[in-house]
Amino acid sequence: MTVARSPRRLVALAVALAAPLATFTPTVAHADEPVAVEGQLAYVRPTEADGFDGLAWGADLKALYARFPALKKNYPAGKVAGILKKGGGAILETRLKFKGVEYPGKLYIDAKGLYRVAIEVKVDESAAGPGGGSIDKLLDPILGDLSTPDEETAETRLWKGSATVVSVTRTRGVGSSRLDIGFHAKAAYRPENAGGSLGIE
Repeated sequence: MTVARSPRRLVALAVALAAPLATFTPTVAHADEPVAVEGQLAYVRPTEADGFDGLAWGADLKALYARFPALKKNYPAGKVAGILKKGGGAILETRLKFKGVEYPGKLYIDAKGLYRVAIEVKVDESAAGPGGGSIDKLLDPILGDLSTPDEETAETRLWKGSATVVSVTRTRGVGSSRLDIGFHAKAAYRPENAGGSLGIE
């Protein structure tokens, strides 16, 4: 004789049977939840990312040229390699993409590899409303949902993550502002002084 069971009881039974396997089954994200993809920052908080745009902190010069081939035009590999070999550092200027948008940027590398990336963002103050809006309002569409800053002043923000430190400085102009956003390897980050500077050049 077959006993009819309600859908609610069947669901409860299925959950009870699956419970012992929960520790062995990886969590599956729902369709409406953003999923981090290795090498991409679209859904990764910048302070949690190890590096920038698919390059980990410590990436060597060869990896930088492979990722950004345009660098070779302005920075001959042999010349830069010679500088690094002598213990110097190099700042390589190029166009960098962050969350799908291209900005003027700089890659900082020394003998230990890539340790800092900076992008420059120009923002229209008039579009931000009266007074140009707060720095947080200007940053929101660029960086996304960052937590409360670890350090802040009226024109600066600083977040310290497990792998990356993100620093921001706003320089006001007439009708527009420039945001200098720096991504630093946490181990290599050093503020220029203890008086609040975020180390942005």
